[in-house]
Amino acid sequence: MTVTEFGVTKTSGAIITPEFRTVLENALASQTKWLKIDPAASGVNAVTGGRAWLYQQIEDPASALLAATWTDVDQHNSWAATDPERDTLLPAIGKHLHQPSEADPTPPVILVHADGDLLSPEATPAGKGALVDSPVISITRLFVTPGKKAEFEAALNAAKDAIAEYTAPNTLQGSWRVDKESPEKEEFVLVAGWESKEKHLAIAETGHLPKLAAFTSLTDGRESRHYKRLL
Repeated sequence: MTVTEFGVTKTSGAIITPEFRTVLENALASQTKWLKIDPAASGVNAVTGGRAWLYQQIEDPASALLAATWTDVDQHNSWAATDPERDTLLPAIGKHLHQPSEADPTPPVILVHADGDLLSPEATPAGKGALVDSPVISITRLFVTPGKKAEFEAALNAAKDAIAEYTAPNTLQGSWRVDKESPEKEEFVLVAGWESKEKHLAIAETGHLPKLAAFTSLTDGRESRHYKRLL
């Protein structure tokens, strides 16, 4: 089973500094080495040498998104625990991280794994643009009301074609979170490519709103953020 990692890291400054970007580049290079990925293989990021990408959040420019594909969650955990360079990489990352406070309790790292390969060119439907090549991507975490998973999935499937038509020529992908916070908490991760953040927000002014409400009404909340690719 393939999973897609979405790891949001909030830095201590107002933006992602060149120093922190270099640290993240080194981490991705080490990850690629550990995974023994052939940099010439189909679908790899030409910059990182692996199936990993770095983004900057539009809402909070101090937040970076590390997105990557793994065989499963255990493989990701194994890399984090056994990479020979971890004793250098982790302190280097740590010194740039935000420290939660009463004024800003945001955790420095939020990590989510979604089922399947959502980002890579190989996962792209025919005739669509790869999510990793979109000018902007949105990542929406939908916290499904307990007992409403099947109803939510049916409503979402009924709306997908309309949303995909609106996002065109960019791609819409989504799947269930596999590393759930608890067995009863179901979370769906919806990822879409956009020409701009404004294009996404304008969907609320279209005739698609009733179909969106059909599945969002079956949630106890949602969180949506927008990102531009750096690497």
